[in-house]
Amino acid sequence: MILARASAVTTPPQSKIMKGFSLYENAIHRFTIQYPTTWRKQEILLNNDHTDLHVMFVVPIGTLFSDTEDLETTYDKISYAIYNQFFPEVVLSLKRLPVHENYTLQDISNDHIHSLGICFDNVNIVDTLYDYSLRKIPSSELLYTYTDPLQNHLHKKGMKIIGLKEHKEISITYSSQTEDFDRFLQTVRRMIDTLSVWDSPDFYS
Repeated sequence: MILARASAVTTPPQSKIMKGFSLYENAIHRFTIQYPTTWRKQEILLNNDHTDLHVMFVVPIGTLFSDTEDLETTYDKISYAIYNQFFPEVVLSLKRLPVHENYTLQDISNDHIHSLGICFDNVNIVDTLYDYSLRKIPSSELLYTYTDPLQNHLHKKGMKIIGLKEHKEISITYSSQTEDFDRFLQTVRRMIDTLSVWDSPDFYS
């Protein structure tokens, strides 16, 4: 994996940044999104030619300790946090699709469902919406539950928003432990509503 480098370019006018949020901007893939200022951000390029990108926003949930707890209880909490705790996260991914092939939103959504079954256990698609509009981009929405074999089979819940624009596949994935899902869902939807993707006439040149 290669860490992406930020580039400063002129972008379309942005809407006002919401209170408590920061602006993430990517000049190469030509999009912006707002995210809670306290969340950790990590930007990763998956290819040398800048065709694929993941941006991860992680909720900084900490383990709560009390002065009245004994040493054994505190140790148990630390051990649990290390081996079992999963921090809610939002991952925005962009992928360039081959221009000589025709992909439908249904095709891409089915690929995501197939990938879920490969990566996780006990995947259950709770709801599928194929007429979702991601900032006027034709999109689908998947809601699902699963267990993570890499994290002690924690029970988790996820949401994927998948869009298709100019041979670009855009997906936003929100995942958390089941009990935390609704707690951050409204904030995640506010993030999604700030996404701005603009046309790129030289993207394939």
